[in-house]
Amino acid sequence: MYVVAAKGLKVPKEFNPHDYIEQVITKVPDDSAYYARRITDTDLEETTEDAYKAQQAEIAAAAAEAAAELEKATKKQTKNSTAS
Repeated sequence: MYVVAAKGLKVPKEFNPHDYIEQVITKVPDDSAYYARRITDTDLEETTEDAYKAQQAEIAAAAAEAAAELEKATKKQTKNSTAS
């Protein structure tokens, strides 16, 4: 099942209380009583695999855009430093 934390919350993961589920959709075990309880308590919201895939595509696109901007800035800086 796929879950996301309710707005403004950080929900500890079941077996790693120092790692949190926040606004990134996370896959968790379907048969977990812990996550079922967190959904019932409205700390977590269940979502769909399609929403998960869409969010992952957005994250990948943002990462690619950031990498392209970094490469562009690096090339500009290199060009400026070799021109000096």
